Amino acid sequence: MKKTYLIVFFVLFPLACFAEKKTVICDPPQGTRVDYFSFNNINLQNNTFLMGKDRVSGMRPQIHLYDDNKQVSFVIGDAEASSQSKSGNMQVLLYNEDQISFAGVINHAPILATYYPKMAVLIYSQQSIWPGPDYQGARAVIFYSKCALEKNSSN
Repeated sequence: MKKTYLIVFFVLFPLACFAEKKTVICDPPQGTRVDYFSFNNINLQNNTFLMGKDRVSGMRPQIHLYDDNKQVSFVIGDAEASSQSKSGNMQVLLYNEDQISFAGVINHAPILATYYPKMAVLIYSQQSIWPGPDYQGARAVIFYSKCALEKNSSN
């Protein structure tokens, strides 16, 4: 009896430790930006909210989903140019067949994101401070993007 239990443990336990990963790749995001400057020397209005359109050319966000439903990693930037990419492991807030929501910090900026698998859409927000010698400000952006499951991802 003891040998049977040991064989089952050594055969099944390693399989449970390796969650399979699916990769979702999204189109370059676009969205809305809100800036607020307490001071600046770059000819923008101070002490008011400045709204504008925003988009990031060449950036293709990636979401790495793991089958254990507990892990999500999020890559912002160009995966081909790793020096330009920013990534982070995210805290999963909700994970079901309709919606995968996660939050974390990438490059000192809080991010809240949701991927909708059935619609193949990513919506995320990012907030950041802009300290510098010529300006002091805050920025918030909301981006949206169409996405696709990478063809060689495991299903």
